[in-house]
Amino acid sequence: MDKLKNICAYLPTIGLLLVFIALPYRYGAFQRTALYIAGIGFLIDYAVNCRWRQWTWGKDKWAYVVFILFYLCLPLRQCMAGPGDWLFHTKIESYLPFLIFGITGLMGGNRTMKLEYVAIALLLGCLSMAVVLSKGMWGVPLTPFEQWHNQLNMQRIMLINSHMIVNVYCNITLVFGLWLLTRSSVARWLKITVAVMMLGVVAGIMLSEGRIGQITMMLVFLCFVVYRLIQTHWRQWILPSLVGLALVAGVMWHLNPHYHDYSLHDNPRIYVWQVATSVIMDKPILGWGASAARSEFIQRGQNDENFRTHYMAEYEAGSQYLYGTVNYQIMHPHSAFLEACMESGIIGLVLLILCMLFPFLCLPTPDQRWFMGMCVLVYATQALVECFGIGLTPMWVPLLTFVWTYNASSVILPTSPAHP
Repeated sequence: MDKLKNICAYLPTIGLLLVFIALPYRYGAFQRTALYIAGIGFLIDYAVNCRWRQWTWGKDKWAYVVFILFYLCLPLRQCMAGPGDWLFHTKIESYLPFLIFGITGLMGGNRTMKLEYVAIALLLGCLSMAVVLSKGMWGVPLTPFEQWHNQLNMQRIMLINSHMIVNVYCNITLVFGLWLLTRSSVARWLKITVAVMMLGVVAGIMLSEGRIGQITMMLVFLCFVVYRLIQTHWRQWILPSLVGLALVAGVMWHLNPHYHDYSLHDNPRIYVWQVATSVIMDKPILGWGASAARSEFIQRGQNDENFRTHYMAEYEAGSQYLYGTVNYQIMHPHSAFLEACMESGIIGLVLLILCMLFPFLCLPTPDQRWFMGMCVLVYATQALVECFGIGLTPMWVPLLTFVWTYNASSVILPTSPAHP
């Protein structure tokens, strides 16, 4: 019986690790299978190992309450929005991770998963992307480099996902890789293997066309340097580390033409955010609701000359070229924070910010808070410039919170799984 309980205890862990590996790819059979294994495995483990008997209320539970409240903002606001819910059903489905992990987190979990497992799963996910891209790029000549670089990014879009999704994944992988490298219990051979794989992740981000992902990578390494300085007082490494970061930044700036294409005043997001802000200012407290907010945003954008010139014209041309038609409903404010405020007002915005702040504030040690804080930094930086969906996976915040709050201490499952 104990052996059966032990097997059941690891079912949700296996499912979640598969979810981590599948996250950079577009939603499909792999992700659905992983989620089914994690969800069904959680219920089996909860029943077989009687997890409710060890249930206690901790301050981390407030994070899950906030997740549920953030999710409920949409349906509650929609009740006041009236008819015209063309976007509501899509939104309510894409935000489901906040509700599911909120309920799961309140129920409680087990401690079978170490953060080292997550780090290895993420690195395997990056390795799988490298294999897929290598297969797609097989036979493509390396010169001229600019053409090869463009082809590489086109293959990544077709075979894996957008640069925003992939770069967030790679940056969070780097955070977990740095976590693993700082663990004294990890074998040296494994640390060397992880360090080599992380160099490949860095190279992948440097070859990406995503500027925010590259800047975020620099922030992650800068935060890590500061963390190690505070923790170990290794002042002799400050200057070499900063020089190294400056060299990497210079290479990225040289390789990525997007740093040279736009000035600040030509950046389309500036005008997109101005239109989104005007929508928010008319209903700042409760917002417009999902469908009404998007409709109002599109209508105001179409009536704004800068919006049409710098954002809509390029979108129309690209959409006509790729699909033969233009779907204006896809246009969005390019900021998860602005979109939450448009849809649910200041209440939704505050809850979204709390969704990102609460998890690492609830962790018990400074070490855990620092690394979880870097994960939040990665996600929040992308959320500043992208909305949930094509450019930002809603799964990350609740999934990372669940992993860190229940498994951050890396407690190994005792011999008897009925008493974790």
